[in-house]
Amino acid sequence: MKTANGSLDETVKATSALLKSRKQAADVRPLIDSVNKQIDQINSAPRVDAQSDQYRKRLLELLAAQKRILDEFEKESAKDWKAHAGEEEDLSRRYGDFVTDYDKWLPGFLKEHGYELGQSK
Repeated sequence: MKTANGSLDETVKATSALLKSRKQAADVRPLIDSVNKQIDQINSAPRVDAQSDQYRKRLLELLAAQKRILDEFEKESAKDWKAHAGEEEDLSRRYGDFVTDYDKWLPGFLKEHGYELGQSK
């Protein structure tokens, strides 16, 4: 989940930058491919417990929302910049909420299973 979480963070930032730049012919295929890869990885990860499954489900929902935004952007010939920017802003907010909740939950989960997070420098 750590890899998918980091990938979603990068994709949200890249998509937001793309929408701000308003590049009509922007190639979003690499972003879509990245999201698809992360969805596959999360779906193939082993299940641990019900609570971690809730975080997995939330992350999958966020990735699916990002994929939908990118798919729509890729298919449109006349881009609806305002609508996409609003959707991306909402996704970014929901992703921020997810990160806050996940970062509070993860240390306790790891400790419960005999692990702990290393200190970031």
